[in-house]
Amino acid sequence: MGFQLSEEVVTRFQVSASERVTQIEAAWQRMGQAPDDELLNRLRRELHTLKGDAHVFGFRDVSLLCHKLEELIEAASQHLFRVSDDVDMVVTMVIRYIGALVLRREATSAGSIARYVREIDAAVAGLSARPAPPSRAKPATMTPLHVSVERDRLSAETRARLAVIATEVFLAFAGASADTSSRLDQAWRALVGEIGRLRAVRLDLRLERHAQAARLLADDLGKPIDVQFAVPAEAVSARLVDVIDEAVLHAVRNAVDHGIEAPEWREAVGKPVQATLVIRGRVTDGHVEVQIEDDGAGVDLAAVRRRAVERGIIGAARAATLTDEQATELLFAPGFSTRDRAGELSGRGIGLDAMRAAAAAEYGTVRLSSSSGRGSTITVRVPHERPFIDVTRLPVGNGRYLVVTRDWDVSAAGGDGGAAAVVEVLDPWARYGLVPAGDAPQTVVLRRDEVAVMLRGVGTPQPVRAQRLCPTPGQYPVEIVRIDGVDGVEGLLLRPDALLLVQRREPRTRS
Repeated sequence: MGFQLSEEVVTRFQVSASERVTQIEAAWQRMGQAPDDELLNRLRRELHTLKGDAHVFGFRDVSLLCHKLEELIEAASQHLFRVSDDVDMVVTMVIRYIGALVLRREATSAGSIARYVREIDAAVAGLSARPAPPSRAKPATMTPLHVSVERDRLSAETRARLAVIATEVFLAFAGASADTSSRLDQAWRALVGEIGRLRAVRLDLRLERHAQAARLLADDLGKPIDVQFAVPAEAVSARLVDVIDEAVLHAVRNAVDHGIEAPEWREAVGKPVQATLVIRGRVTDGHVEVQIEDDGAGVDLAAVRRRAVERGIIGAARAATLTDEQATELLFAPGFSTRDRAGELSGRGIGLDAMRAAAAAEYGTVRLSSSSGRGSTITVRVPHERPFIDVTRLPVGNGRYLVVTRDWDVSAAGGDGGAAAVVEVLDPWARYGLVPAGDAPQTVVLRRDEVAVMLRGVGTPQPVRAQRLCPTPGQYPVEIVRIDGVDGVEGLLLRPDALLLVQRREPRTRS
């Protein structure tokens, strides 16, 4: 039972897969030069993730080659990556062939995969048959693979640069003459719209493929399944969705392959033959949370404790005293698996480790809860930045506004120490085409931590909320925001400390 994926979704896979292939090759070359446990775990995670993603998208040849490559890398790790030039060449060529395959629209290799499988098997057999060679200098390797495809995704750095450009367009519009301001305004709004589209994606649209993939995988394994999908249609940072997407990939695959029993087993214990898998999500002010829940066998904690003792992770006495929560945590250790042999889909003990590593990259968490015989739930939780922030509004001339974030204390100069401790004055006026307030202008002091600066020519401060339209980097002095309660008027978010650094470097502002 297959399913159709949109061209946009497949292209997104090809982009991420191409980037992952580049990372895998770079990690392999580094392992040959200076083996490192952390780098090895990263190499395993990247390869395992690519294998699972390729299987989901129907790139079965890529998935199989990744599986075989995992075997070869594990064999090389037993030799501390002191491998012959022939083995190094096999790994490099297979990685590059995978890189070519992920860009093929037909997602197949037209039969030529067999040669690469034979090469890998021969390399694994060779490594298994002889002891590791003596230490030697690593020969020069080929330049790392770089692939290029048309993409609808930009790096965080590129999006930040676009946000700075958009801000400059807005500032030009603010100071332009009447005959050019309309065109600049149109350019600004078009650019902001594009940045917003690139910066955020719909959570449900990005994750819905996992529901389809679960059905396909269950069908491949002969496991009837009912997949329920309840993820909100909310726009979330593309960077965070990438992290969540990777974690859900591993969670769904583990649930279908590990957790859900074969139909005859379910029938024998009185369960419905058709299993249930639920993918649900929610977006709060502070977090994006996705849960993957199955009604399978749950985690065999006795097997977890036994395997931990067998591998020498803990002693038998300690294993007997572990709480269920502590025993469950062992599953997140790199390479830990209760299976004796790795299958094409799982069994290398990498899935949960990869999930947690992906989430941790964005300060998120992954938690596993399980009930023996009743199923498991994996919860992925990642901090989420809402587009609204609390600010203090400072009116200036020509109906415009400056704002500063609420972590800056705003007080009238002369009170509570006033300007006595302030040695520098902020001057955003000519630099950003602003005009001081004309109605009862006042001078305020902005304080945060050890920084205190003076700002003249503003109106009465007022706490409000503002929407971030195209966030600029923290070191950039300004950002354009839309101020609540002022009929959607845009204002200039001022970063006093960043502007202060600019003024010190460039004491003379533009006229």
